[in-house]
Amino acid sequence: MPIDFTQFHACTTTACSTEMVAAFHLNQPIWDAGIVFDEPVLPTGGPANLWRKPTAIVMVSNRHTGDVYVQGQDYDLSDGVLRILPNSRIPMALKFPNVPNPGAPAIWQPFTKSGAPLRIASDYQQHQIAVTYTAGALGGLVPLIGSVPISARKISERSALAATIYGDSISKGDNATATINEAPHQPGWADLMGAMLSNEGDGEYYWRNVSVGGWDSWTGLVNVQEKVNTVASDLVIIGFGMNDASGGVTSKKFEENLRAMIAAIRKKSPETEFILVSSFLGNEDWKPSNNGLLRDYRVSMIRIVANTDGVALADMTALSESVLKSKSYYDITSNGVNHPGDFLHVGYAQVVSRAIR
Repeated sequence: MPIDFTQFHACTTTACSTEMVAAFHLNQPIWDAGIVFDEPVLPTGGPANLWRKPTAIVMVSNRHTGDVYVQGQDYDLSDGVLRILPNSRIPMALKFPNVPNPGAPAIWQPFTKSGAPLRIASDYQQHQIAVTYTAGALGGLVPLIGSVPISARKISERSALAATIYGDSISKGDNATATINEAPHQPGWADLMGAMLSNEGDGEYYWRNVSVGGWDSWTGLVNVQEKVNTVASDLVIIGFGMNDASGGVTSKKFEENLRAMIAAIRKKSPETEFILVSSFLGNEDWKPSNNGLLRDYRVSMIRIVANTDGVALADMTALSESVLKSKSYYDITSNGVNHPGDFLHVGYAQVVSRAIR
């Protein structure tokens, strides 16, 4: 089936490519660049751990208000830990994650597993500060398995490449600051990836995002004809898992759903390649969370990559696992329970794009 490029959009200006790449530091991989940009911290009064071992603080700011804080007056770095000083101008968010959101419907189950109130709301990033710091190499983290050689060659040769993003609300970009009209207005990872692959606005990377919030892999499978197969794609990026885990879907069933999705798409378009995106981890304290299943889904995806040509894994499960070894979940979330903030949307874009550039 020939590709109808009119059903995709492309970036043809520097504003949606070069300028966006610079504004959000997209060419500085968060896991191995010498400087970490805008790592979020929710200031709750105690010492704040940073993900990678810091050698120096470059800047601490609030991306929402534009405020920049002063080392030695507002904060300090001691033994690799960020400490907020007495009389600091940094606003505290004491017990913020446990302040109920009156607008949260009961179906969201806004409680921890111990029954305490849990804030599910889109305002976490307004209260997080952003820390930019120099850091030594992280080491050992390789968030990519497998390859998509045809897609990679097209990007390298600046040939037209059509990609479909198909997943849940994380893939849709929900709660990235651009989607809630909050500064700094950073898009979700799919559009950040578009900026990274658009080669200064040459318009040769085409993409469409047909992701739907709340969907799991089964919903994705039963709707694949309507959502994906109406148009052929060179590359389909599949990002399900978070809703599967909270719904208790077994790893066996999850793997079956992904394999069936790939088969259904290749029946229409045999040359299509795939990037499977393993989900970042959910808030382990939230009642419906099941990070054990998310880790099992990652293993299922590795099996698919191992015996299916033209399939790669963008391993956000491993990357988020690394982040959460050091940091609080409330540092990196945008809604408190299962959506990443801007920092990890950058991580998603960098990990997924690494498969093809």
